[in-house]
Amino acid sequence: MYSKRMITIFEDRYSNVELSGSEVEELLSLEPLWGKQNLLFRADNKLLMKHYVGFVATKNLQIQTLPKVYQYTSIMDEKQEQKESIALLFRMLFYSGFINVKEIPDAQTVANFDSDILEIFISIFIKRFLALYNCNVHRNYESIIEKSGLIKGKILFNESIKASHGLLHTHVVEYNHFTKNTIINQIIKTVITHLLKVTKRKENKFLLKKGLIYLEDVQMIWLSEHTFKKVRFNRLNESYKPIVELAKAFVLKRQPGMMKGDPTTLTFLVPVHKLFEHTVFTAFKGHFDRLEGWSVRKEAPQKDLVPNVGYRLKPDITVSNNGQIKVIVDAKYKNPFQGSEVTVREADLYQMVTYAARYNCSQVYLIYPKFKGHHTMKNPIAEYQIPVMGDCEVKITVVQMYIHEEGLGADELGRIVREGGAWGQE
Repeated sequence: MYSKRMITIFEDRYSNVELSGSEVEELLSLEPLWGKQNLLFRADNKLLMKHYVGFVATKNLQIQTLPKVYQYTSIMDEKQEQKESIALLFRMLFYSGFINVKEIPDAQTVANFDSDILEIFISIFIKRFLALYNCNVHRNYESIIEKSGLIKGKILFNESIKASHGLLHTHVVEYNHFTKNTIINQIIKTVITHLLKVTKRKENKFLLKKGLIYLEDVQMIWLSEHTFKKVRFNRLNESYKPIVELAKAFVLKRQPGMMKGDPTTLTFLVPVHKLFEHTVFTAFKGHFDRLEGWSVRKEAPQKDLVPNVGYRLKPDITVSNNGQIKVIVDAKYKNPFQGSEVTVREADLYQMVTYAARYNCSQVYLIYPKFKGHHTMKNPIAEYQIPVMGDCEVKITVVQMYIHEEGLGADELGRIVREGGAWGQE
């Protein structure tokens, strides 16, 4: 039986939580998942989790970490912030394609689920499956090998000799059987069974039990990375791909240090900086891919800082025109303000100048999210002109992405970058 209490905290913000002895023990066992430097639990019951957003459900503990949406914690009450944060999380997951989730819950849905993202994910997963199963039951020809007194398919002579022990009326045969007991259905049934142990909502329990009835003749399977690699999609089963990906996210979306496929732990954790980077990349790609000769790449091309020595450089995003890098972009999910002033860390400026010099690119952009409660400033919110080698200059432009607006402000982001550089004919 899983914990019925759900604990909600915000990424990179200390929260006061009261934990039982078993919950503390379970929490500390999760250190390898977050990394010891990212999970801090103090003697005064203050808990801090950094770097990841999402949820973890173990037998004794259910905890969810949400992305921050407000610059100041005192602006909005916690319940309202939870609703807005969950909406933002799903919006970025959908927009960026980080996972194949298209059902963005509205404020009413989030409220109905008591701001529990695990229950929301369970609802999305089972409703998707039931709707698909009702219009497209997944069956396939599966190879069966068994001992039989009847000859069907083909006889495996070597295996028959070893297994018959002189009995001429039995054979080992191999034949194809059209069945629902496919690896895709086995994965789905196994995940449904795990989710049924975790969910606390009557509606989800009812739908999950209905799913088990549909898959009554399907076997359970041990879930691991290898299991999911065995799945092969084609035009006949392509519609099941999003469900299998979501099933994989439930049981394998974890970091080294946790046992993969552990059925007692359900995990969905996403590095918030990577999620924001994916979101910014998608915004740039959607804008520049429409223009002839332009291309956008993520974490490429990579170069050594010192050729043939090492210190690998890997910019978040590069924008190129006819093969020449015109813009380098670095996405950072953090607050660029100190008080009312924009303050970029010295190390970040050094990093951007290094990129510019090594990639021979004079236009560099730092992209930050616009948290609610920020001082209203027109983009770009800051610019730095840094002289390098004689008359050459590197221009570092600081821009906020309006992540709470429709489309996350992607069009404005692309326009600002295009207007900020004089790159001739497009």
